Amino acid sequence: MGLGAVSFLQDDAAPSIRISAAATAIFVLMYFMCCKFLTKVMIVNY
Repeated sequence: MGLGAVSFLQDDAAPSIRISAAATAIFVLMYFMCCKFLTKVMIVNY
């Protein structure tokens, strides 16, 4: 496998990597929002 094959594989994988990275970022953001919301609810309930 030469450099051409490696760069071809990277170019081929780039879109899916970007999509998965975006999905991960959105998931983490949602998770933190839920945690903040839950902690607020807990504080209010106490």
